[in-house]
Amino acid sequence: MCVEQKRRLASLTENVEVGRGFVVSTLAAWGFDRPDTGDAVDDVLLIASELLTNGITASPGGVTLGLVGHRDHLEVSVTDGSAQAARRGDPGIDAESGRGLMIVGAISTEWGQEPTPEGGKRVWSRVAVAAAPGTLRDSCRLGAWAPAR
Repeated sequence: MCVEQKRRLASLTENVEVGRGFVVSTLAAWGFDRPDTGDAVDDVLLIASELLTNGITASPGGVTLGLVGHRDHLEVSVTDGSAQAARRGDPGIDAESGRGLMIVGAISTEWGQEPTPEGGKRVWSRVAVAAAPGTLRDSCRLGAWAPAR
């Protein structure tokens, strides 16, 4: 990884918005506030919202939102205390929820989940970026980059 930021949040629905603010400010600090960075910010915001909503619902003990910047992609993850695997829903046409992981899968380059040593899980998603901003490229000089897990 080149750069990483994490934020611990209590399992409160209003913390989805707090998490979105964290994403915006972190990506801006990495240079993703310019027009030439494409849809990366919008995609990561939507993914973070969906993963946070799922994590907060699954784990009353709180969640950790993580962002990792690489030269060619951004990774967003949510770690929660629930051992139950995240799974795509099969909502009916009139359902008001259950589409979160379908949305994540549709806009991610790839996504997945892994158990944590504490007995919970980490759900992650990667979004490709055509050209990382200079701030991120400078942090990702040859030798400093390693793929995220």
